[in-house]
Amino acid sequence: MKNSLRISFLAPTGYGKTTAATFVANCFNAVIIKLAEPLYEIQRFYYNLLGKPETTQDGELLQYFGHKICKDAPNFLFETFQAKLNEIAVNNPKAIIVNDDCRPSNYEKLKRENFIFIKIEGIKYGRTDITPINPAHSLEWHDNIPCDYTISNRCSMVEFKDRTINIVEWLIKNECKYSK
Repeated sequence: MKNSLRISFLAPTGYGKTTAATFVANCFNAVIIKLAEPLYEIQRFYYNLLGKPETTQDGELLQYFGHKICKDAPNFLFETFQAKLNEIAVNNPKAIIVNDDCRPSNYEKLKRENFIFIKIEGIKYGRTDITPINPAHSLEWHDNIPCDYTISNRCSMVEFKDRTINIVEWLIKNECKYSK
């Protein structure tokens, strides 16, 4: 039995991982599962508790809780992610699944789940986080994470979308041959 196509985008913060994942979701009816979704839930709760608007990501807050969770419950984020992955595999086994936030600590686990890694190279977009990340933090992107394919974001948004869609179409035709 074939697995569905599973893609994980790799890049530093602000390079367009979520944008690429959204292109794939919209074009192929793919399901986006964020490995760090519990961290975003904590961020929403935090800003709601303070009565402040949550206008965009708070990199510092996400890093802090990501580090704390990895320290106190090292498998929590991946186990939460895997539960959603398993649910989709049962309910919609042919769904294309996209992750837009692979970190070094979860690379091998995602690889075991047959994810294909697409690195986005290029430039950081002008996203303004509430508080920026510390790019040297151990949870953040490391250029030494292996990738299977690479696309560049050094282009217009229309061309970036085309590049993303084209590589996924190619993967559907040529790479989605995994079996469990």
